[in-house]
Amino acid sequence: MAKLLLCGNYMLTSLLLCFLISASLLIGTPACAHSDLQKLLFVFGDSYVDTGNLPKTGPYSGPGSLYPYGITWPHYPTGRCGDGKILTDFLAYLLGIPTPPPYRLLAGQSIAHGVNFANAGSGVTYTYRTTPLGAQVDNFGLFLRKDPYSKVALANSLTLVGVDGDDYVTFNGNFSAEGLVFINRVVTGVAINLQRLYDIGLRDVMVTNILPPRCDPQNTKQSNYTICDTAADTLAELHNELLLGVVEKINARNPGARFIILNQYAAFSQLYEQAQAHIDGLVPCCIGLGNSSCGDTDSTGKPLYTLCKHRGKAMWWDSQHPTMWAWNYIVNLYATKPGFLLLADAPTLLKWTHGRHLRLRCYASVLLGLLLGAAAGALETVESAPNPYNVTSFVIFGDSTLDVGNNNYLLTVVKSDFPPYGRDFPGGLATGRFCNGQIAADFIAMSLGLPPSLPYLDPNAQGPGILTGINFASSASGWNEGTAENFNVKGMNAQLEWFKDYNQQVLSLAGEQNGEDIITNALYVIGTGSNDYVNNYFLNPFLMANYSLDQYQTFLLGNAKGYIQELYNLGGRKIAVLGLPPLGCLPSQITEHGTLDSDACVTEFNNVALTFNTGLEALINEMKPSMPGSRLFYVDIYSLLDTVYNNPTAYGFTETRKACCGTGYLETAILCNEASIGTCADAAPYLFWDSFHPTTRFYKMLADSLVQASDSVLRAPPQP
Repeated sequence: MAKLLLCGNYMLTSLLLCFLISASLLIGTPACAHSDLQKLLFVFGDSYVDTGNLPKTGPYSGPGSLYPYGITWPHYPTGRCGDGKILTDFLAYLLGIPTPPPYRLLAGQSIAHGVNFANAGSGVTYTYRTTPLGAQVDNFGLFLRKDPYSKVALANSLTLVGVDGDDYVTFNGNFSAEGLVFINRVVTGVAINLQRLYDIGLRDVMVTNILPPRCDPQNTKQSNYTICDTAADTLAELHNELLLGVVEKINARNPGARFIILNQYAAFSQLYEQAQAHIDGLVPCCIGLGNSSCGDTDSTGKPLYTLCKHRGKAMWWDSQHPTMWAWNYIVNLYATKPGFLLLADAPTLLKWTHGRHLRLRCYASVLLGLLLGAAAGALETVESAPNPYNVTSFVIFGDSTLDVGNNNYLLTVVKSDFPPYGRDFPGGLATGRFCNGQIAADFIAMSLGLPPSLPYLDPNAQGPGILTGINFASSASGWNEGTAENFNVKGMNAQLEWFKDYNQQVLSLAGEQNGEDIITNALYVIGTGSNDYVNNYFLNPFLMANYSLDQYQTFLLGNAKGYIQELYNLGGRKIAVLGLPPLGCLPSQITEHGTLDSDACVTEFNNVALTFNTGLEALINEMKPSMPGSRLFYVDIYSLLDTVYNNPTAYGFTETRKACCGTGYLETAILCNEASIGTCADAAPYLFWDSFHPTTRFYKMLADSLVQASDSVLRAPPQP
């Protein structure tokens, strides 16, 4: 593909104002719908993992049923002991499944993805009059008498056991005399029940060790939450050492056992360091007044507690439980940082669950079904989640409209792997998507019944998991290779080279015949071109002096033609090519190129997009006859954005001129950050998240529109 290079240094001064335009512990919709290979999560333990098993009222109720518990998410009490999501929720997200329902509330609930048996306040011994670990395992056994899952499903499930120290909080003896005996009793009780879970049929089990209590509110309260008591850690260290030994023995004596320890001691130790670096970092967010507790009220309903102003900066929610922000931090450590798993055969939880448990087993089964079914025609092929379309995988090329995190791995300033990006993404993670949440690529994958494609540069993008798709998109790229070079990102040529490597991996994993079937019947989506204008041509006097708009368009379309032809030559058949949006309606373009006395879109820029789209659609129609077997089609995204922009209330939007992030006029990439002044609290009414990129609500509309427009292509019979 040809390129036009920028000349001069003037772009450096424009870099922070004129970034990319939209044109990746991972891990979306269920990947295997076969009953024996569903993604299942079973949960046992105490309040750190209980999502609502205690009754709302009565002597056995817990604080999680009282306001302000749940104030951050979902804005009302759910039974969780915290302001929002807890450890269980974030681990379910890593599995790509909904949080399993509490055992107490199974009536009318789906058990397709597991069940939560945990009880707040429980331990191995009878603590706080709630259901101890052994009784929870009893309930699990009773539940399984109805045969809701096959043995294969249980063996391929994931289990979380979170026993975090309530036994020691309620111990009435003398620790100096009886402590070691009691610790041994507790750890032995944990070991007995872990063995019972193995005997039932569970194989992949995550067990939490005890966090260091030195900095919990009960140990820092006397110093006004400023000084941690390191002496308090001795008990936890002894417990954890014994626990490590018994889990090692379980793995050694039980074939196929893969029991690991989530090292809460190390994770919370690091979190303490983060919290202590901030003023009031160890102060609980919700503090009871006098002898009252968080959630208590007087006879008139007046709160007998105080609430912090910034829950996103507090580590502790109440006197015992972390905030949703803290759990997010902890699970991020487990998912992405080595050193926080013990006894695991992978350095991070993301690799252990995503690369091995989910993808390897699930898609190895898919692959086995394909290979054996093709050879003998006797075995039923394992299918993906309900999918009416004849699409084997989902492959993506383009820029920031479709990039799910490739730029995270590049030396470029065009990144979005930091807050507030991703604040509405499952788990609140900033993944490298230029949005507050999920983007079109995610929603399209869901519609196809496929898991979201990983970014090609993600180290986890390897093995059988890539057979359902891959994402090559790199933010700030374009049809002009010079556009990508300006920002040191990967242009369309590089993405095509990645695709060649990907093809070889598919053929190696699936075999030549089945690999070619996957490649031929994949859906390919290409979305790029906006950056070529708003972040190159319109800012580059050298290009404008040497190329008229018509000449530049001809140049871009020539590159597009060569690219599409090469993709076809490499095996692509179902190819969707996205047009440009109304460039003149982007908040940044109105700010930079509009008139001072008007918030109207820049008509000139919109006309450029329309002219380019007309040429692109004509090019696609022209190419079809020379591409036998192809189902090449153009996708109009201009009309949808234009319609919503000019009639926002009909679609539930109230703000189109300004973006949510910062002032809403110029912020994007590094200018859209946690310090940006004016960022909206709720992005739902906004059409744009930052000054270039839409909100997740619009991306959902865009994805639905694309799938609807391509329905006949997606349903077309598989290519031979």
